[in-house]
Amino acid sequence: MAYPSRWTYRAILWCHIIFKIMGLSPISIHYEDSKTKRTLFFGRSKTGIFYNVFLTISLVALSFITLPRLYHRSYLNQSSLTCVVEMVQAAYGVLMVTTILLCYVFKWSIQKRICNYLVHAEGQFRFFREPISIYPTLRKLLIIYIVQTIVCISAVVTEEISFHNGPLGWALDFLPTAFAANILFQYFSVISLMTVNFVRANEAFESVCRSSIVDSKSLNRCRRVFVNCSMLQYLRHLRNIYDGLCEVTDEISQFYSFPTLIIVPFIFYSLIFNLYYLLQPLFDSDMDFELSNFINTATLIVYLMYDPGLLTAKITIILKEVGLHFCARNVGECFCWQGKFRLAFGKTLKQFSLQLLHRQIKFSANDYFNLDNSLFQSIISTVMAYLVILIQLETGYKSSHDCQCNCTIA
Repeated sequence: MAYPSRWTYRAILWCHIIFKIMGLSPISIHYEDSKTKRTLFFGRSKTGIFYNVFLTISLVALSFITLPRLYHRSYLNQSSLTCVVEMVQAAYGVLMVTTILLCYVFKWSIQKRICNYLVHAEGQFRFFREPISIYPTLRKLLIIYIVQTIVCISAVVTEEISFHNGPLGWALDFLPTAFAANILFQYFSVISLMTVNFVRANEAFESVCRSSIVDSKSLNRCRRVFVNCSMLQYLRHLRNIYDGLCEVTDEISQFYSFPTLIIVPFIFYSLIFNLYYLLQPLFDSDMDFELSNFINTATLIVYLMYDPGLLTAKITIILKEVGLHFCARNVGECFCWQGKFRLAFGKTLKQFSLQLLHRQIKFSANDYFNLDNSLFQSIISTVMAYLVILIQLETGYKSSHDCQCNCTIA
């Protein structure tokens, strides 16, 4: 959208402000206001880069206060295992946030190109007759973020009711988790907007195939051949659009691959710890059950699984969108009709088909694992397996400790 509407402009502005406060947008918005037009684009922001560096230094300094406090903190159902797990989680959380903040600083140019493409992609589809609107997607993103914010606030409120840790405790417990959740939501938002663009391109390509097949059949009956220049331009324009979509998709995967590689272990580790703490009163009769603690832990688990589930589901959708519509069968059918009658159109369509067949779009975390529904299923199954191991270790340790105590008493 080179010239976005007022509602879209406000949505872009608010998203940019929210992510900039968190250090997830070290770029700035620029717009040229003239008498009739307003051009919106993203550019370099020295203030944003220094802001990220400042956040990194501040977080490292804050960790020297929060980590010792965490070590000496006492709470209900505390054990030596939960203390060790919580310390490791907090230290890794600080490392994760600082590393990603610096990663955004070094990769600001890639983020700038991605944002500019998403903002200006609307203009490329004005060539088509019935472009798909982007407003339903923006409304869905707004609703999803509101739900995420409500879950986060609920977790903070129940944390304060249960443990009375204060603002410093909130920063210690929820800052890394909220930071990871917002990065995944940003990734989800970018993928959602790219899905809209792929759907637009798919609809345009299917309309080309339908119209060209009908035209070729009619031309075959009357034995007259005409080269439709507008259709040829239409196909070339669509080929350039698809090429740009694939290039931007590769940049998106490259930009978010390293942050995702760091975030996934943190979410995995946090899920194991919170599920263990949630189920601890069930397998240990000496532990007290508190409803507020149970609600807090359950809310935090939902908050941890909310964004990864949405992201992997959306990536699976966009991969199906690319592989289902842009398939060799549709291209070959269209090429079979057009190659007999229009040499120029057939040559262009053949190049387009080869481009589609050789384009491999994937989203991964530095090629260690692919980001799709299989990842989410693997996380759940692996968390359950390690949770059983932790429960067995804790139960075995407690049984041996009780046995030693009984022997001493005897």
